[in-house]
Amino acid sequence: MALMLASCLAACRVHQNGGCNSPAPAPKAWTVMIFMAADPGLEPFAQGDLAEMEQIGSGADLNLIVQLETSGRVQRFEIEPGSRASCNSGDAVLPSGAAGVQSFVTWAQQAFPARQRALVLWGHSRGVADSLAVAPEEIKAEGPRTHLWLPRVSDLRRALDAAGAVAAPLDLIGFDSCFLGNVEAAYQLRQVARFMVASEDAIDRSGWNYASALRPLRGGDSGREFGAHIVRHADESISSGELVLLDLGQSDAMSRDLARLITTLRSAVTRNDDDRRALSILLRQVASVRVRQFIDLEDVGHTVAHAFDADVQQHAERLLATLRRFVIARGGHSATGGRYGGVSIYYPHVLAPSRAPGETNGRALLDAVADETSYRQLDFVRDTGWGELVEQLRP
Repeated sequence: MALMLASCLAACRVHQNGGCNSPAPAPKAWTVMIFMAADPGLEPFAQGDLAEMEQIGSGADLNLIVQLETSGRVQRFEIEPGSRASCNSGDAVLPSGAAGVQSFVTWAQQAFPARQRALVLWGHSRGVADSLAVAPEEIKAEGPRTHLWLPRVSDLRRALDAAGAVAAPLDLIGFDSCFLGNVEAAYQLRQVARFMVASEDAIDRSGWNYASALRPLRGGDSGREFGAHIVRHADESISSGELVLLDLGQSDAMSRDLARLITTLRSAVTRNDDDRRALSILLRQVASVRVRQFIDLEDVGHTVAHAFDADVQQHAERLLATLRRFVIARGGHSATGGRYGGVSIYYPHVLAPSRAPGETNGRALLDAVADETSYRQLDFVRDTGWGELVEQLRP
């Protein structure tokens, strides 16, 4: 693996004309920035995806820019058809993690101006959790893992704030990563991007097919059209998991409707302990994919709409209608037989069985744990009252 990476780096040339270290050229239609965090287990897949990007490369309408973080090294490239040009400046040490995102996005937008901008974050993610516990049989099969994680969503929001994305939101943010198709992440990022592509589920380590995802990008394409194309071609892009395209402009409406539903449910469980027990049981039965504590929000709406009084039903149906505007495209391979709306919410009071319902491929489920203090500081949790309802339902 190390030899493969070394040979690739030796083949990468340093930019001589334009681009990385030259005065900013005239704006193109698109700058696509791809931030890759590749631990040793992901390095071969990173190289495969870079090769796919080289099938497209920068062109008349597109700047294709990558930051690749591996164990102990951070590199920047402009991807060109058939090659990649190094954008590292001498021996300068580039930051990693959330600081790396801020530095990369700030630099790329200045060096490669464009009328529209997309950022893709590539690598391992724990969603909004602080830890994911792997079942013992999976550890035995694959050995202990050391992951290089993408920044937490709260840190990512601060990094993009500092990079100017609040003043000029990204047209699209995408996650070639697991478990970030959740309402907490979408709401946290609503002011720094217009549309978001992510997966509620785990996706295969080979990730997106970038030759397919980038091929049709034209000057007139919008962030919504670019995201919809990625999602529509998820069948050929990813071998497992499902991608969704979210309209972050609907995040505030979704949050308001969910807050009304939560207020109504909190009133019900405060008045009646039988309702509290019933809701606690129902939420444990809501559909989830590989991480049992990431429960499907659409299934939450359907479940409570048919189990409580007319007020709850009214607010649940309003939330479901808003979710249909929030989730605007889906594609890939769903594993839940129709109960999967594409967006999750963290509910900690669930214990994972050893296998996912209906699975035949032997994948072990994961348990997610979020630090309660950090989780409650997320905008979504604070603005909707979800944290208070979760506390009321604590066993």
